[in-house]
Amino acid sequence: MNTVAKTKHINIRTTEQEYRAIQSLANFRGKTISSLIVDALWDQVEDWEDLRAIENYEKCHQDEPTISHDALMKELGLA
Repeated sequence: MNTVAKTKHINIRTTEQEYRAIQSLANFRGKTISSLIVDALWDQVEDWEDLRAIENYEKCHQDEPTISHDALMKELGLA
């Protein structure tokens, strides 16, 4: 967990129904609404970073030969 003091605020507007659902999930997970939302956003940031890394890898290796799964299994004597 991040031990640096948090000093920035982000305000969001929700309907009463959305708020109750978020509050229920936070309670279920034993978290505050703030930590629940921050964790969810970090999951999105990590997914975005993973996607960027995959795209970069594919761009850098696009001219390298590939082999299908079936061909690899045959080559290894597993099919």
